Amino acid sequence: MICMLGKGEELVKVQLFKDNNRYAKDVLVVIDGESCLMERGTTIEVKKKFVDALGLACQLQFDNIAIFQQGTPEYMAFKNELKKA
Repeated sequence: MICMLGKGEELVKVQLFKDNNRYAKDVLVVIDGESCLMERGTTIEVKKKFVDALGLACQLQFDNIAIFQQGTPEYMAFKNELKKA
């Protein structure tokens, strides 16, 4: 009998950055009620779906920063009105 792992169920190795400041705590990722606590600073094996979810969260954060830095038309209009005052 061949056991096939579902999408994202395969194990992958990952190492999360660790410092003594903002990136000191481990990272908890929860998908559909299943959780994974990722230890920072060491190479660990976790299900690929948790790594993918963490990568997606980081990408969304970067996208939001880019949008904020660009400024929406509404924000730019508000900013220009403040300059006039």
